[in-house]
Amino acid sequence: MAKSILVIQILCLLLFNADKFATADAHETTSLFVKRDEYKNDLTRIIRRVEDLESSNDVIKSENRKLQDEVTSLKTFISSLDAENRRTVSDLQSQISDLQVANKQNEQIIQSIVSTLQSDIKENTSNFPSQTYALQSENKDTLVDIASQTNWTQSAPQYEQLHESQRKGYPVTNISASGFKTGQTQKRLTGHKGYRITRAENEANIAFYATVGNHHIEHAGVNQNIIFDHVITNLGNAYNKYAGDFKAPVSGTYVFSVTLMAYNTQSTHYRIAKNGTVMGNLYLHGKDGSDATSAMTAVLQLQQGDDVSIQNLDADKNLHGYAYSTFSGFLLQQDYSSTAIVGK
Repeated sequence: MAKSILVIQILCLLLFNADKFATADAHETTSLFVKRDEYKNDLTRIIRRVEDLESSNDVIKSENRKLQDEVTSLKTFISSLDAENRRTVSDLQSQISDLQVANKQNEQIIQSIVSTLQSDIKENTSNFPSQTYALQSENKDTLVDIASQTNWTQSAPQYEQLHESQRKGYPVTNISASGFKTGQTQKRLTGHKGYRITRAENEANIAFYATVGNHHIEHAGVNQNIIFDHVITNLGNAYNKYAGDFKAPVSGTYVFSVTLMAYNTQSTHYRIAKNGTVMGNLYLHGKDGSDATSAMTAVLQLQQGDDVSIQNLDADKNLHGYAYSTFSGFLLQQDYSSTAIVGK
């Protein structure tokens, strides 16, 4: 458009000077022709410049359209990023909230465990002096009965030495009264003429009984101990309700019993393990409409410190709780070949 207007203006200028060509003399005519040629050259240069400018303008317009398209794309991308960021922030806030709830629950569980441990420690500490006094009194009464019922005439130092040996947990083996056997004491029964034969070393009273509490055990792993967390009896405190295992305080023969109930229709394998080695297997075959049970009794010879537990053998299994699954055991016969006793 600008090019056309410029050409029209130059043509009007030439027509305006046409009258001068008609009235001019030869010299003026020559001068006018020179100016005309200069005008024409100027016009040519101007036209080329205008063409260059129009070409540049077209390029600028094309680049401007591209830039506008890129700006539109960037706006769309930024909008999608904003939406994604909002979703991410929302997810993070939800996860933080879940973690805070889980952390609060874990703190409550830890506080409960600490409170239970403190209560157990307090109870054991408070019972220890009375148990020690009762044990010493019983040992003293036994020795008095030995002396009075068998006409035993040993000197006072020998009596004190015997009492000290028994108090420390060593078997009494040097009494030669009639009817006595090595490692045994004799005591008259109240209101009877007969005698009761008791083991001098058999002071360890060890027995426990525990159940799975008011919950089910879910998603148990392979070789995982079953935690019987509701302890009803724990004489000797040899059963650990947090680890689900029993550690023998003294060497001897122990009897263990376990009863398990299947969770709904799940079929699962379990074992009674001594130091991680299988001593017997149980199988629960769950059925529709009924919860199957399986039970076992095992008599095991244990050394002091041996570990006995009930372990799950299959991955991701459940077990019925609410006192339907139980674990118990007791010391049947102490082994006197070793005089070491835990806690003495």
